[in-house]
Amino acid sequence: MADYMVTTFDNVYNPFTHFKEWYQRDLDLGYNTCQWLANFVKTSIELPEELMNQDIDHGIDDFLAFNPFGMHYKVYKDEANTLIPLMYEEYQKSKPNDDDTPS
Repeated sequence: MADYMVTTFDNVYNPFTHFKEWYQRDLDLGYNTCQWLANFVKTSIELPEELMNQDIDHGIDDFLAFNPFGMHYKVYKDEANTLIPLMYEEYQKSKPNDDDTPS
């Protein structure tokens, strides 16, 4: 598994431990992050795993440089449990009073 993943500051779910919930929230918010990433990651299953992982890393970096919504960031596995709740808390403080908290 990758050492890092892409998420947004308004998605409270950890993509390492709760990918299904993270993915559904991402779709509900209309970001389609995985689909966007697919446009930037060019690789082949015929490549050795090391080269395929390098292609994925480069594609993620290219996507983050483009950052179509200005809210995507890299979260590393060892800091996800701490960083994601902090980013979401800051997002909650800065947003208007409408409630989009997941139930």
